[in-house]
Amino acid sequence: MELHYVPNEAARDLKNKKQGDKKQTYYIQVLVTRSDIGQTDPFIEELLRVIESEIHKHLCILTHVWHRSVFSDERRCKKEDVNRIVAELWKETEGNSQGLIIIGKISKHALPAIRKHFTNVVAVNRNLLGQQLDEVFCDGRKIAFDAVSYLISQGHEDIGYVGSCDHEARYRGYMEALEANRLEAVAEYVYNVKPTEAEGFRIGQQIMKSEFPPSAVYCANDIIAVGM
Repeated sequence: MELHYVPNEAARDLKNKKQGDKKQTYYIQVLVTRSDIGQTDPFIEELLRVIESEIHKHLCILTHVWHRSVFSDERRCKKEDVNRIVAELWKETEGNSQGLIIIGKISKHALPAIRKHFTNVVAVNRNLLGQQLDEVFCDGRKIAFDAVSYLISQGHEDIGYVGSCDHEARYRGYMEALEANRLEAVAEYVYNVKPTEAEGFRIGQQIMKSEFPPSAVYCANDIIAVGM
């Protein structure tokens, strides 16, 4: 109890082979689309911890956590065989899947394959999918709009953006804030990069070496900001 350990009763029953007809065991998978395996992201790690805790609390079993950034990249999804990739993930579940939780942006090109193989899919996202899936939604556009508007209120006019621009709500919020305040978007201040710490570090170095750097920078996520 001192370590706040909570046993997973579903896993215990499965191990002891006591489930029988008494109750159904629900198997849940998580698909992280913002990064590949081996890339650390404090926000994602904390979110995964909370999700796993809730899964156990409701007597379910988390069987797989996949990291596949291909699903958040529209261009890669057009080029690669996403149907094959999703089919391979489904095969790993051995047919035991009562729910899939997607964390991060999901390409519209990947949705048909995911919906074909998985049922009870919920996306934790900041880019609306147009009611194609159940969603826990964070309004990335408004977040960026408010943050950039605040920078403008503090006297900044040359504001950079670092993060993904393709179908990205926070990029739209950044652009809308500039437009609402009658500021011109400067192409050199927009850095369309993958949301990783390494890219944040690289762009930070690039900005510091620039002859005319932006006076403020909006980072599309925490890990980019950590890198910068």
